[in-house]
Amino acid sequence: MRYLFLVLIFLLNSCSQNYADKLPNWYLKPQANDANYLYGVAYAGSLEQAEKLALKALAEKLAITIAAEYELRQQQNIVNEQELYETRSDNKITTQLNKIKFENFENLQTEKIADKIYVQVRVSRAELIEQFLTELEQLTNKITQQYQANKNTSLAKNFIIFAQLAPTLAEAQEKLAMLKTLGTNDSLRAPYQKIISDLSQAALVNKQKLKFQIVAKPADQRFADIFAKQVNQQNFVVVKQLASDDQGQPQIKINTVTKQQKIYGAYQVKITLTLRLLEHYGNQLASNKLIISGSSVIDENSAIDNALEKLTKQLAEQKLLNILGVKIDG
Repeated sequence: MRYLFLVLIFLLNSCSQNYADKLPNWYLKPQANDANYLYGVAYAGSLEQAEKLALKALAEKLAITIAAEYELRQQQNIVNEQELYETRSDNKITTQLNKIKFENFENLQTEKIADKIYVQVRVSRAELIEQFLTELEQLTNKITQQYQANKNTSLAKNFIIFAQLAPTLAEAQEKLAMLKTLGTNDSLRAPYQKIISDLSQAALVNKQKLKFQIVAKPADQRFADIFAKQVNQQNFVVVKQLASDDQGQPQIKINTVTKQQKIYGAYQVKITLTLRLLEHYGNQLASNKLIISGSSVIDENSAIDNALEKLTKQLAEQKLLNILGVKIDG
């Protein structure tokens, strides 16, 4: 029995070795990217799927280099941009690259072994650079036009505008990183980098000038205190009172309605918070309603405390403007 087991292992190893010997050399030792082309290899059950996977592998090579560039920029703390929008993780960068449509890729090698199709593809570096430059031009034009149309508005309004621009700024920064990875000259990227840096700096300056006031009735002060703490923890200044010359600063007004009931010996509360974001001495910019619930077997106040704990957690997990009803894409 032991002899048969050893023979079986030997046969399996032989089959595996024979299969590996049949794999093409260009697959076992993929060609490195050169000055003119980027390369990728993969296998799948169909030619179409194999080509998709090879292009994905090609994109992931770029992602590794771009992620390293992002890490370096974070360490250098350029324009303090991690305070302006979320830095993309390696996975997010890879996801962005996977969205690229490699319309003009070449299939250099195709070989069928058993039930698998192996392929080698390449993409022109020059064509990819041209594609990214076109996309970057569109992104920076969008950013510039939206900023120029609203740059003379209040601090509170600008706060919203910059937050809405942030995903596009981040995407444009990714395109710049891709172009750098592809070996473009600094002078080619410089005009776009200036637009992004100028807007990032303007957003940072606007943020540093912001002063939030949280307004609520005495009965709702506990809710106002929670909001003030969370706004402060998101690196914003919170003041008890805005002055007359603080026109255009953001105000958050809170109103609550609480419903209570006792079910099977447990105290249940449902609290509806109406939130409004306004300019001081100005217009309402956004509004939202949050509904939180709490329960306790002790008393109604304990049930409310439970609801406040849930509110605190929700505020900590979400961005401020999303909570206030401002839609941010990306």
